[in-house]
Amino acid sequence: MGAKGEMMAQRFEAKVQQATAVFERLSEADWPNTPMDALNAKHAQEHAHCTKAETIALHKETAAAASALVRGLADDQLDRSGTVLAGAPAMSAGQVAGGLLCSHIDEHLGSIRATVGG
Repeated sequence: MGAKGEMMAQRFEAKVQQATAVFERLSEADWPNTPMDALNAKHAQEHAHCTKAETIALHKETAAAASALVRGLADDQLDRSGTVLAGAPAMSAGQVAGGLLCSHIDEHLGSIRATVGG
């Protein structure tokens, strides 16, 4: 484990806790009315039977797994670059772990807050 991985994992965990708090405050009426892009909407439709509690539990479980993975990366591993998205510049593992994971949460929180407040 490297210092960068630990720092990135802590940052990600803080974002996860922030998101979890927002999710838990949503009323049952607000829960199905959050905006989603097409991919998320398809995923939501496929899993429409899942309850809010099940979704939050899965969120916590997968976030813990992602955090453990990031925390376990050595600094030299985080510095490695490669193609993440076709047509986009190469990104380092650190950019993915430190940026994309956290900004993805921020995007979802922003759309939720714009819809239901908070």
